[in-house]
Amino acid sequence: MNGASFNTSYEPFSDRPEYLELNRGFISDIGLGRIETALDLACGTGNLAAEILRLEPTAAVVGLDLSRESLAIARTRVGGRNAGESSRLLLVEGSADRLPLAAESFDVVVMGNAIHNLPDLDLLLDEVARVLRPGGIFAFNTSFYAGTFAPGTERFYLQWMKEALRWAQKNGHGGGSSPGSGPPRTRGTRPRSAEHPWLSAGQYEEALARHGFMLQPSRERPIEMCQESFESVGSYAGLAEVLLSGYPVELACHALQATARPALEAVGLDRVSRLWLEVAGAKA
Repeated sequence: MNGASFNTSYEPFSDRPEYLELNRGFISDIGLGRIETALDLACGTGNLAAEILRLEPTAAVVGLDLSRESLAIARTRVGGRNAGESSRLLLVEGSADRLPLAAESFDVVVMGNAIHNLPDLDLLLDEVARVLRPGGIFAFNTSFYAGTFAPGTERFYLQWMKEALRWAQKNGHGGGSSPGSGPPRTRGTRPRSAEHPWLSAGQYEEALARHGFMLQPSRERPIEMCQESFESVGSYAGLAEVLLSGYPVELACHALQATARPALEAVGLDRVSRLWLEVAGAKA
């Protein structure tokens, strides 16, 4: 394994055409109207923020994320595309459930494929409601919810995990009890995001209603993922540390990337459909 040249950030998957199209559709269907300010929570590499800047030529956007690496990528991507858009984007390091932002300062808050990572959904929604102006929109999407697997695709994910575990044991070094046995898996190290069951659309809707949001119709948007899709998302450290928790993160990333192709071949598929949940509500 060559760690120096192996990209474990979210950037490779965030550049995938199917992922970009998914998020364009998500932002477009919110129906932003003429807004002045928007907040992109857990903004990552800046896809949602960039789309809002493109659609709303006078809006100011704040992107917030815990990862300095992701914020640096977002700054480079938006700035390299359009200097005018870059001037309307402020990037802030911080947590989505402890917002360092003033009350009632945003017309819209969006969150892309991250709400499932928050350990306390009620705390997050309290903060979102606090920073939204009356009538403001909160919208999020996620591919980690009860219902995300299109019927018949579960067998691929099971096969992928089996292949990745075997790869990690075969190719790991420095901790196995015999040559080639790989490092022992360290138990009790599951990230917080892996400790909670995935919520259903109904459970998310109930949580928003409980916090005073007037719900818009939720939807499920399909995305077709190919071998390259799974290789790029599998190499992302944030996913690998959940799916193969207990293994060294870089080893887990390599294992998931290397086994996407054999897993697809084993189940006789070249593409796998995955559903993304989109939920939105307006602050009363």
